[in-house]
Amino acid sequence: MNRHVWRYGTLPVLLELQLREELEGLPFVELEMWPGEQRPDEYDVHITIAVPGKRTRHWRVDAKAWESVVALGKALSDRPALRKGLTIVLPDHQHSERHFLAAQVRERGVKVTTVSRLVKQAKAACGVPR
Repeated sequence: MNRHVWRYGTLPVLLELQLREELEGLPFVELEMWPGEQRPDEYDVHITIAVPGKRTRHWRVDAKAWESVVALGKALSDRPALRKGLTIVLPDHQHSERHFLAAQVRERGVKVTTVSRLVKQAKAACGVPR
C-alpha cells in the first residue's frame, strides 16, 4: 500500500470505524456511515441521538488523520465548501493540537474534537455513564 492511500484512505477509515464501534448499540443512537449522496466525501459519519423528550442531537463527522494540523488547516482553508455544522474528529494523540485547528475553522461554523471527546459527548447526550 502506498503512503497516499495509507494517509488519506486507511487512517481516517480506522477513526470512523472506531467511532462506530464505540457508539453502536448505545440507546437512542443512529449511525450512518459515509452518508453523502451528492458529494460522497462531504463527511464520513452522521450521528443522530434522539432521546424521547429531549432535543435531537446531530453530528456530521469528518474524520481527519493528518500528521500536521497546520497542513490540515491549510488544506481546509483552501476547500471552498466546508459544511456549516461539520465536526472534524482528530485522533486522540492530537488532543493538544485541536485548539489550533479549531481556531482556523471556527468562522466557517466547523467544530474540532477528538474521537474520545466526541464519544463522551454522545454518551452524555443519550444518558449513558462515561
